Amino acid sequence: TRQDGRIVRFAEMDGWCTFFDPTPGVQKLTADWACCVVLCQDKNGYQYCPDVYISQLDSQDAQLDGVVALCLKWQLPKLGIESNGYQANLVDVLYQKFADLGTGYAPIIVPVRHSGARNNKTVRIRTLQSPLHNHWLQLAQTLPSPCWGQLRDFTSLTSDNVDDFPDSLSGARAMLLTGES
Repeated sequence: TRQDGRIVRFAEMDGWCTFFDPTPGVQKLTADWACCVVLCQDKNGYQYCPDVYISQLDSQDAQLDGVVALCLKWQLPKLGIESNGYQANLVDVLYQKFADLGTGYAPIIVPVRHSGARNNKTVRIRTLQSPLHNHWLQLAQTLPSPCWGQLRDFTSLTSDNVDDFPDSLSGARAMLLTGES
């Protein structure tokens, strides 16, 4: 149900995608989260985030299993993956995990490279402000609590800031807006 009370059915969605922001396997000293967002858009341009995988697991293999489970649940055609540095090596690992399932399903995995500059990340995340404020981007009330906490606490990009959900959400929006869905 949209903010204006209109019920929107999944069948009315024109575009769907998932976007994964992975983390290195060992997280004991950082606050980094692995996050994969499901995002869809209706014919009027409203966007909806019905589901998210978010985790601070130390095992990168377990993180990838969570992403595969999310993709399998929604059966979406494309999975964007942030591919700066080591993340580019995860594309083949993900394809193998889908193949190992034996279901015949695997999304097209789209590597996405962002500029590594901190100010560019801040700009990417701040692009969420208007869509969220104006209710053009709707988030399911059932999203895991770390998602809500990261949105609430994000003010600027600092070493103490946790921004993995907003960054994944902005990556998924970019895929939809550029036709990568």
